This record gives sequence, structure tokens and C-alpha cells, in this order.
Amino acid sequence: MPPPGMHSQRSDERVVVHKGESLEDLVGLMRGSLSPQRRPSSVAPVSDHQLSALDDVPVPSSFWEEFLIYWLFVLIGVGYLFPFSALTQPVDYWKKLFPDRSLDFDVTATFMYTNLVMLFVLVFASGKSTINFTRRMVGGFLGQFLVLVVVPSSYFLHLHETSNYLLIMGGTAFVAVATAFLDSSVIALAMQYPFSAQQALQVGVGLSTLIGSVYRDITKAAMPRSEVILSSLIYFYTGAVTVLLCLLGYIWLTVLPISKQIQIRRQISLENQLTAQLLEDGEGESEGDGGAKGKEDVSVLSVLTKVGDLHMVIALVFTASLSVWPSLIADLPAFQFESLNDSQWWPLLLLTLFSVMDVVGRSLLFCRFGLTRVTIWVPCLARTLLVPLLVMVKTGGFPLLAPRSDLFVILVVTVMGFTNGHTGSLAIIFVKEAVDQRESNRAGAMSSFFLNFGLVLGASVGLLLKSFVIG
Repeated sequence: MPPPGMHSQRSDERVVVHKGESLEDLVGLMRGSLSPQRRPSSVAPVSDHQLSALDDVPVPSSFWEEFLIYWLFVLIGVGYLFPFSALTQPVDYWKKLFPDRSLDFDVTATFMYTNLVMLFVLVFASGKSTINFTRRMVGGFLGQFLVLVVVPSSYFLHLHETSNYLLIMGGTAFVAVATAFLDSSVIALAMQYPFSAQQALQVGVGLSTLIGSVYRDITKAAMPRSEVILSSLIYFYTGAVTVLLCLLGYIWLTVLPISKQIQIRRQISLENQLTAQLLEDGEGESEGDGGAKGKEDVSVLSVLTKVGDLHMVIALVFTASLSVWPSLIADLPAFQFESLNDSQWWPLLLLTLFSVMDVVGRSLLFCRFGLTRVTIWVPCLARTLLVPLLVMVKTGGFPLLAPRSDLFVILVVTVMGFTNGHTGSLAIIFVKEAVDQRESNRAGAMSSFFLNFGLVLGASVGLLLKSFVIG
């Protein structure tokens, strides 16, 4: 899609893009300006005014391409968090292999903290805001696939319990690092595409949890308890196949015409920065100061200044959610439908309800219910008040505020699930709308970090509640 006519001028040289010329033409002109025969002082970068024409998100060339973009991002959203679900949900499997260990807790803690530390390094310790999407996406998915094959296959090696434990913990740490590479790039990748891609990614993330919950429901209903090993192994290998499909989906995404447009725009932006750097270096040398550092990259501070409030919303939403899900919600008994306690169906139904409402919330991002980036704090803070209500239901305190009623519990879990999907995802959309296109890589990666920070903080709060408040 050719940009409107634009030009840049410095001294007696110009870089001009006329109407009808393509983005490739602009790249070629810029590369010509960087030829070794030119002196740095004669380099003519494309001006910020000209690059502003590239800030508009490209649009799909057809309905079919738009359809593909949506479902490919749904697939990516489903797959990149599936390994976490696969490692943490089969509690019965871990109990079977390690009866004297709380392996589900060890796996969750190892994954979350390793992932957060690695994500911090990728987002904040990296000096550049530019992201090599293909390297991170392909490497991340391949790492996940490898672990989801190796970890369940260790069962057939008949290892000593300690050796098997160390293998599983090592695999969990490895997949956490691989997932961090995906975390640091997947939201930023969606920000390069139209709004529907961002919504599709969030729907996919919600479906990932829902698929895990539904799968556990199906296996519980269809398979006897004696087959816990078989059902869990099927779950692991299904996750491996899903991740492999996600990798193929990403590769398919990269060959779409709109993806080629996006890649060309990224080339223009990067080469314009290089042009400006050569120019400033030349000017610095002429002044005898040893050269300038060139045009500054998008800084963490500049993005935080713009959207730090939204990142706090993202962190708080997922802190509240993980404070009660899955640990506290799974511990709530049925008060009226007591038969569901004996069959252990009640916690599964509550967790599934949360996941269903989470997907519903993510699917309704086109409906903002009057919320803006200023008012998004209202539902964020309101849903946080639901955490102590669930604690009081569990402990039996303040029955007027938190009655021990199955209907009340269903209502609270429904609201928590819906706002987790809608409020959390809408805050990420507001981040995209508040930054420039050149800032989207940095902003997207930071959104992923604060989301994961909220998950880790919430899980830690949930552990404290279970240990010292609920008992």
C-alpha cells in the first residue's frame, strides 16, 4: 500500500517518494543514500514528518486475509501459554508420580519466577526496543515443543524419583525461558496489525485456559481414575502438537501480503535511524567531539511516562485474579449442592465457569461499555474488592456481606472471570492506542512484563492467603 507523496530535503539533496511509488522504492532510495561513496554529512534521512505516514497500521487486502489474520492470532494465543497449563493442571498426575511432594506448587513457582526474571532481562536490560520477531517466536515455540515431548516421556525411562524430579524442574525452567521470548514479542507483534489481531490474540489466550479446563473435565468424565497416567500423557502430547501448529501458524502469518508491508515499514524505520546516526556521527566528527551517539532508541522511561498508569491496571487486574484462581476457587465447597463435593465436580465446574467468562470478556473487546483509559481504573479497583468477599465465603466470616450461597459464589466467579478477560485485555488495547507506532514494540513487551508481574504477585498473594488466612 503506497504512502502519500512525501519528501525530505537536506542542503542540495533530496529523498522523494512520489504518489504511485511503493514502500520498496523508499527503502531503495534510503539504501542508496547509505552507499559508501557518500560522506556522512551528505546523508539525507527521511524526516519525522515523512515517517508519520508510516504510523498508520496497514489494512488487509481482502476479507480472506483479514479472516486468516484473526484466526492465526487466535491460534498463537492458544498455543504460547498452553505449556504452562499442561505443566500445572494435571495435579493428579504429579501426585501419582511424586506422592510425597507438592510438585504442582514446585512447577508453578519455578515456571513463574524463571519466566518473570527472563522477561525482565529481555524487556528492560536489552538496550534496543527493536524485536526480531521471527527469532523469538520460532525459538520460543520450538523450545516449548521440546519440553512438552521430553517431560511426559520421562515416565517411560523409569528414572529414580529424584532424577525424574530434577529433569522435570529443569524442563520447567527451560520452557519458562522459551515462553519469556514469546511473552516479550507476541503482544508487540499483534500491535503491528489491525485491532482485530489484538482482540484475536486475547481470545486465544483465554481459550488456552478454557481448553485446559474442558480437557480435564472430559477426561474426568470419560476415563476412570486408574487411567490418570494415560489421560495426562495425552494432555501433554496434545499440548506439544498444539504448539507445533502455532509455529506453523506464525510462519503462515509471515507470508501474508500485510506482513510483508509491515516488514517493509520496519525496514524503513530502522534504516532511517541508521541514516540519522551516520549524519550525527559525521557532524560530531567535524566538531571534534569524537562523534555523536546517534538518534536515541525508544526508551523505557518515555513509554512509562505515556502508559505507566495502564501498565499498573494490567498488573492489578491479574494480581487480583491469581489471588483466587485457581487455588481459592478450587477450595470453595458447594453449600447447597453438597453431592458435587463428594464427586469433586464442584471445583472443576467453578474453574470452567471462570475460564468461559474470561473468553466471553475477551471476545467483547469491541464493546467498551463507556470505558476509556481514564475510567478503566473503576472496574479494576471494583473487582479487587471481590477477593476479600471470596475469602469471607471460605472462612464463614461476615455472612451478610458474603453469604455462604452457591448462587453468590457463582455470581462472584462469573464477574471475576469476565472482568479478567475484558478489563485486562482492554487495558492492553488502550496501551496500543496511546503510543506511536515506533513505540509499539517497547510498549507491547512492557505490557507482557507487567501482565506476568501481576500473575506472579497474585499467585504469591494466593499462597499467603491459603497458608495464613484460610488455612
